[in-house]
Amino acid sequence: MTAEIIARLKVFVSYARSDGSALAEELVTALEVAGFEGYLDRHDISAGEDWEQRLDTLIRQADTVVFLITPSAVASERCTWELDLARALAKRIIPVLGLPCAEATIPVDLRRLNFINFAPGNSFARGLGQLVGALRLDLDWIREHTRLGELAQRWEIRERVEALLLRDEELAAAQEWLTNWRAELPAATEAQRSYIAASADAQERRHDEERKRNDEMARANTERAAALARQEQAMRALRRRTILAGIGVAALSAGLAGTTVWAMKQRERALEFYIRRESLRRDIAGQIVAYAAAPGQFAIDSGPSGSSPYTTALLEELAPPGVSLWSALSATSTRVNRSSKGDQRPFISSDMNGDLYLSQPSPTRRQHALVIAVGRYPQIPGVQFDGVYKDLAEWEKFLTARGFTFAGLRDPTLDELRHALDGLSIGATAPPAAPDKGKASTAPEAPPDTLLLVVYSGMGFHFGGEKYIGCKDVTLKDAREATPAPDLPGALRVSELEKRARRLAAASVLVYDTQF
Repeated sequence: MTAEIIARLKVFVSYARSDGSALAEELVTALEVAGFEGYLDRHDISAGEDWEQRLDTLIRQADTVVFLITPSAVASERCTWELDLARALAKRIIPVLGLPCAEATIPVDLRRLNFINFAPGNSFARGLGQLVGALRLDLDWIREHTRLGELAQRWEIRERVEALLLRDEELAAAQEWLTNWRAELPAATEAQRSYIAASADAQERRHDEERKRNDEMARANTERAAALARQEQAMRALRRRTILAGIGVAALSAGLAGTTVWAMKQRERALEFYIRRESLRRDIAGQIVAYAAAPGQFAIDSGPSGSSPYTTALLEELAPPGVSLWSALSATSTRVNRSSKGDQRPFISSDMNGDLYLSQPSPTRRQHALVIAVGRYPQIPGVQFDGVYKDLAEWEKFLTARGFTFAGLRDPTLDELRHALDGLSIGATAPPAAPDKGKASTAPEAPPDTLLLVVYSGMGFHFGGEKYIGCKDVTLKDAREATPAPDLPGALRVSELEKRARRLAAASVLVYDTQF
């Protein structure tokens, strides 16, 4: 990374003047020597200026906020205000310990981060080296976060005029930036996502208008060509009959070939347009549930590749960019049914309102995946499935390559599975409002433009009229099919999993590579 690039990176230092001023001054000076642009509210706010408005601007323009932890800073309303603003703008925050503080007084989210220690008795040079190293991580991505945040704010202030939206290569770069996000980076803000999505919508409208103009030109050219053809036909009628026959056959063959090629290209353009339109939709919602086998049928655990035949076929069908999830699931059902000679017959149910293209994902949709593989059941002797671990590895390879935030569970207990589901967070969801007296509370809505994919590979059960997926600690000793019970020990109800998925994401897909 060159000094020229580093010099463009702006660092805002938040501190309390009463006990952090001297260290803050030293830090800004040292950062400037290292090639960064440092900011303090003392130097960068003029007398008589609206400090709150000016601080808002400085923090928005900063790529990173360094919070200097001192007893006065953690108690300061202004420092708290600065920290809250940095969080709201999803800025990268690096905590720096200036003076010892009681842990309980430090904000909870800062306690989770690694402090860089500049407290008395610690080496300033060592701390500075650690700070500079942290600032240099993911420089390009962080800098683009700041730039897009400023562009989104300007667009909002100017009442969302289309002239301020991104176009062409700049839009493609912003969409790629969004898909390159990783969990350790600051999250994109809703303003940034809306700005990029609006830019994509505007560009699609422009492309639609251009296609319409091209279609009109094509129709006009076709009409002119038809007129010329009629004139040529009249001229040919004056020629000798033998010459007319030869020319007529040649012209007919060329015309048919040209029409066929044109029709194929039109179909390809129409498919590309449909896929692009579906991938840019932000309102896709609903749930798809796919079962590897019909109730009562046996699901094959592993095939020649090690993965189950169902997972192998599904991932192969999903790989091409022009294939929708629904088409891939349908083709997989046909393949598995045919290869098993009807012994394993997959089926699908859905209330999804659109098509999903996993190999050509939306640039704005937040995508999470949870894959559960259970192949060992200590309380059920003699039962083990080695193929499920291969399934887990193949799904991880496929999904991470397509921008999913991936979590894999290998032989979890029921508590571990529920804990993983409770920990899934796909977008900010407001807590439910307090109900009026006498009214039932409502669950929070799933965040829009989100997708959750859950895959289970292991052993499924029917018990008491319910379907369950088994965890490592499942036990059947108390199971009685004739006597419905509230729960099967060590197993999760399929209905519970599907309800959780609907609450977590607007669109959810559940794949059960098992039998019930």
